[in-house]
Amino acid sequence: RLIAEVAAPDMKETSEATETIPGTLPSTGLGYAHEFSRVVVGRRRQYRIDIRLALGSITEVDSAAYVLGMFRNVEPSGPASALNERLGGLITEFTSRRMITGNLGEVFLMPVGRYNVQADMILIAGLGSFDRLSDEALQLCAENTIRTFVRSKIDEFATVLLGAGSGLGVQRSLANLVTGFFRGLQDADVDRRFRRITICEYDRTRFEDIKRELYRLASTSLFDDVETTIDEKILPAPLVPVPGARRVPVGPDPVYLIVRRENESGQIVGFRSSILTSGEKATVITGVKEVTKKNLDSHLNKVKGRQFTFNRLDDFGERLAELVLTPEIMAVLPGMKDRPMVVVHDAPGSRIPWETIRIDGWSPAISGGLSRRYAADNLSVAKWLEKRRYGKTLDLLLVVNPTGDLDGAEKEGTCIHGLFDSHSLVNITELRGAEASKQTLKRAFQSGKYDVVHYAGHAYFDEQEPSRSGILCHGRDVLSGAELAGLGNLPGMVFFNACEAGRVRGRGKKPDIDIKKRIQENVGLAEAFLRGGVANYVGTYWSVGDASAKRFAETFYPALLDGKSISSALLSARKSVHEIRSVDWADYIHYGSPNFIMKYSQIDILHRT
Repeated sequence: RLIAEVAAPDMKETSEATETIPGTLPSTGLGYAHEFSRVVVGRRRQYRIDIRLALGSITEVDSAAYVLGMFRNVEPSGPASALNERLGGLITEFTSRRMITGNLGEVFLMPVGRYNVQADMILIAGLGSFDRLSDEALQLCAENTIRTFVRSKIDEFATVLLGAGSGLGVQRSLANLVTGFFRGLQDADVDRRFRRITICEYDRTRFEDIKRELYRLASTSLFDDVETTIDEKILPAPLVPVPGARRVPVGPDPVYLIVRRENESGQIVGFRSSILTSGEKATVITGVKEVTKKNLDSHLNKVKGRQFTFNRLDDFGERLAELVLTPEIMAVLPGMKDRPMVVVHDAPGSRIPWETIRIDGWSPAISGGLSRRYAADNLSVAKWLEKRRYGKTLDLLLVVNPTGDLDGAEKEGTCIHGLFDSHSLVNITELRGAEASKQTLKRAFQSGKYDVVHYAGHAYFDEQEPSRSGILCHGRDVLSGAELAGLGNLPGMVFFNACEAGRVRGRGKKPDIDIKKRIQENVGLAEAFLRGGVANYVGTYWSVGDASAKRFAETFYPALLDGKSISSALLSARKSVHEIRSVDWADYIHYGSPNFIMKYSQIDILHRT
């Protein structure tokens, strides 16, 4: 039944077993080393399509469109990073703005205009959460991709092997993609206009694996209704960066740890954790750890005790990791010590102070850095002004003690002023006490004048409707995240310090802290502001000591002004606080993109202009 224009004289049978893919015949285990040159696989059916295998970078393919896959809450990497560089950071910016969500089945079309790429547009296909990727999910992604192009009357595109970097492997990834592509083609292409798919692979070994697997699939029922011409080509080496294009900061890809509450029964709660490794053998490792509520609560309550000190923080972090992470996860994480970590968690996972965890003497938050993302649906797009990134000054709105009852907030405001009054590149606008009315703050938030809002005061948390949480203004009016959703030109970051009536840490007294309430306030406020369109949120678990707050601020804000990413600035500030042996280095939490840059460096600005 199979007709081919070019025979395969050097095919050899092997006894090697391969996994059966749903909807396909079992693998024959055949190897194939012959060069594809207009190989036609036909069964005299209605549909005809060209599949071209290209060895090299997708950036060098001449095609109408490029297709990239993106996991939810995961920054662009691999082929996406290469294209991101060509586009001057456009993919990174759209991801940071939450314009590209990565939700399963969603597609995002990005016209590329006059950028130095050989395609008219890029399609970002949402793969969903990496810990839930399945055969069906990948087929849906492929089907929606080709359906989009057919309906847009685009007859060709180039792609990479979506999903192969998450442990699915070449065989499963290719079979599922082809299944989805063919299913979408047969359903949507009633005029039979579509003609070519180019599959790119940079690694030669994987390229040969793709060739072998595609030939095997061609002999299965998957190709029954599609006449396919298969060929291959070698792409030219990638071009050097174009002079005048803004450079995109390049750093190590983060480690992503997804944590969800798996089940809760009586006094037992389970945390399901999944980690996405990197490299050629990247995979997803998942495990469930059950812990009694009593043991977890007892351990977390140590945060508010007098014995929660710098010298005891290591033991606290080691024990916390043992309580919430499986041995498999703990075994893999230390192998990624030089990479920043992003913890993606649900509401129950938010109460874990991930910044304190320690594994075999390694603390991620102070080694490579640690940020968070909240696994919530329907977050608003982030609405900062891009032009603010090109300014020479860091413009900070300082909101101090609007309710008039927090001595700690007054000291916080005085500290920030004292640090930067003589700093010519940090401009501070202060609203203190009665000046910080709700209407005044709303106007300030949407004015487009500020890079950062630094708030020292009370939070308001609405447990029933988190988006209605917010900050207390003068007169105890609430400025909620829901109200911010209707505003534009928001600051790129909100720094929230929920000061207590007075700071007591370090004075030999027991801090009067309701840690559960503080966590609810921070996470509730972070969620509210993210839903309102703020790109980044920085907060604290407990009341920070005066010396620590000063040390953190004088390191963090200048680093942002120097063009450092939030993750890099946060790491530097944590290390600075660690140097004075304060437990407060582990207090600061960040929700948002770790690679977000508040201010482009003057070198990058000159490079672009």
